[in-house]
Amino acid sequence: TQPTLIGFYLQILGDVVNGHIDNGMTKTQALTEINTVMTNLLSIQSTYGWNGLLPWLNLNPLSASSDTIGLGDNANLSQSLAVMVGALEGAGLTGSNLTTAQQIATRVTQFLDNQSAGYAAFVDSSNGLFWAAYDISSSTYDSHIDRIGNEFRGAVAFVSVYYSTVPSSVWDNLVVTTNSNYTDRNGDSVENLA
Repeated sequence: TQPTLIGFYLQILGDVVNGHIDNGMTKTQALTEINTVMTNLLSIQSTYGWNGLLPWLNLNPLSASSDTIGLGDNANLSQSLAVMVGALEGAGLTGSNLTTAQQIATRVTQFLDNQSAGYAAFVDSSNGLFWAAYDISSSTYDSHIDRIGNEFRGAVAFVSVYYSTVPSSVWDNLVVTTNSNYTDRNGDSVENLA
């Protein structure tokens, strides 16, 4: 599975705790599940991670599904963890649920801190952009996250702000590519991100 999907799952659980989604779980059950996922993420990070960043994973049995570390999926996971903690902080929890949420927030901070070296290593010093992928077995990077019009733009913005080890160039140097290939129902050409 992708780190992105794990992050989305945690965001959903955060919204369950916050009362925005009813998936049949109680707040306590959702917090227990988040805590379990965070325990597993920290273990996976230690066992399969590269500078704190995760490869895609096989879940049953647990293993890395490739030697490639994707920057975008890890950035999406990082951003989702922060969003999930924000949901927990806004949930008005008390008692043991508040204690559990605080423990989760501590684990999230630990996980994010562990990623700092990986994000710093992903910056290409020749252009200030993030590399898109790193192959652990060959020790090589591949392509760049170089356009603002892609699925990772929000997460790249988050990483560039959250981590002091990451230069602002990873966001500032993104190319804004547009095209006019969309025609609306009135026949007008609409410029959009490519």
